[in-house]
Amino acid sequence: AGSSLRRVRSAMSRGASSDLKQIDELALSHHGLRMNRRGDLDTESDAGKACCAKFLGLLAVAAAKLGAEGADRYYRKGFTMNYLTLFPDSARRYRVDILESSLECQDCFWVNGDHYKLCEKVLHA
Repeated sequence: AGSSLRRVRSAMSRGASSDLKQIDELALSHHGLRMNRRGDLDTESDAGKACCAKFLGLLAVAAAKLGAEGADRYYRKGFTMNYLTLFPDSARRYRVDILESSLECQDCFWVNGDHYKLCEKVLHA
């Protein structure tokens, strides 16, 4: 995160107008995210999903444009065919359904009828 912030500040100090425009679009999209009645990010309504998808798309573009280093995604090679359809390579693939699942903070999940429990390290990462 620190190196990404330095890149943003560097771009701003250089006056890189396209980088600044990208950051402005991202900030506006973030401001447009919808909240539900509980005050949580709305990932359930069609309008909420659309806002999240727009924000996640702009986030991916901004990260690439600003040169943010991506995480290693070598683990995707072991995915089943269903998941390889969703995540075919090591590129950033920000998805509303994945965001929604991560926000639920559940310690387990089900995939194709199989139950998986997350370890404490993953839950607090």
